Amino acid sequence: MKSFSIARAKWVRALALATAICTSGVFAMAADLREPLTLASENGVLDILMVAKASQIQTLPGTPTGWVYEICKRPLNGANACPQRGAEPNYYGGTRLQLERGDTV
Repeated sequence: MKSFSIARAKWVRALALATAICTSGVFAMAADLREPLTLASENGVLDILMVAKASQIQTLPGTPTGWVYEICKRPLNGANACPQRGAEPNYYGGTRLQLERGDTV
């Protein structure tokens, strides 16, 4: 019976340690998340530009290159690139497209 108590105590300590490690990692990642950019339709139309481009993935070991989409409202001047916004783009946080029933994208 004593060996069962020791094994249980070790298991509880291991579980507590694993929980602490996982929880601290989750909170660190959650702190890095930002609210996604929202693009809303106007007068029943959401005219957007999506540009695929290579970008280094900083969160993976070795920082491999992956493909991301830069999404913005289509520039009035007909440019094929999204205008620079003040903040760094949120490639991995996504972009929210806000539409109403019957809108055209």
